[in-house]
Amino acid sequence: MYGVPMQGLRDLSGTRSEYASLSEYAYRTLRDNIVNGKLQPRTRLPEIEVAKALGVSRVPIRDALGRLVEDQLVEKRPDRKGAVVATPTPETMLEFYEVRAVLEVLSVRLAAQHRTQGALDRLWDLVGRGTSAAQRGEWETSSRLGSEFHRIIVEASTNTHLSGLIRQYDQKIGWAHAAIAQKGGAIRWAEHLRVVEAIQEQDQSSAVQAMTAHTDAYTHCFADYASDPDGRRPTNTPQGHQ
Repeated sequence: MYGVPMQGLRDLSGTRSEYASLSEYAYRTLRDNIVNGKLQPRTRLPEIEVAKALGVSRVPIRDALGRLVEDQLVEKRPDRKGAVVATPTPETMLEFYEVRAVLEVLSVRLAAQHRTQGALDRLWDLVGRGTSAAQRGEWETSSRLGSEFHRIIVEASTNTHLSGLIRQYDQKIGWAHAAIAQKGGAIRWAEHLRVVEAIQEQDQSSAVQAMTAHTDAYTHCFADYASDPDGRRPTNTPQGHQ
């Protein structure tokens, strides 16, 4: 994919006035579009074209691309002009997800301990909306709601350092989540339901068990995708499991 599909990049990140600098605006806009799958692996990011699309000069774009290289979301190719959205190896992506899964289990244990009624209400709402989206086959919506579900659990953990770590891994593997969702990925809302039930009862042991089962199942789905991203071989991975 060598074109630069820049139309609509601002839609994911709001207006420039929300950010402390143009470099931050450019960084967040590009990062969000990579994580959400709009800018997919191997997409070229020439500074001039990106700057024009975002309405800024090349200096903020250069700064933003440098930060994205450090995040391992962008690669600099000496044989090409400009940067390229990174294409991580399946092995590296799976390693990222395995670490994130461990962090998720810790977050749900803390969420069960510290949960509030407000967090519970939001989680129950997402379970209802996510289940409906999966039943209608709206996989991208289901995926987005699933991400929000996990984000609220992390917030409910009240551990800001843990939240920061999970956010870093989300940025590294977000494009793969988007790709899986576009293929009708397995968003298991029945598993989410069991997680919320355990959090509601403040049952840390059951919450850990439910989240472990959920992350293990998704790790298998993720591993299947990572080993065959183009879907060339048949798979028995459940699709849109509710």
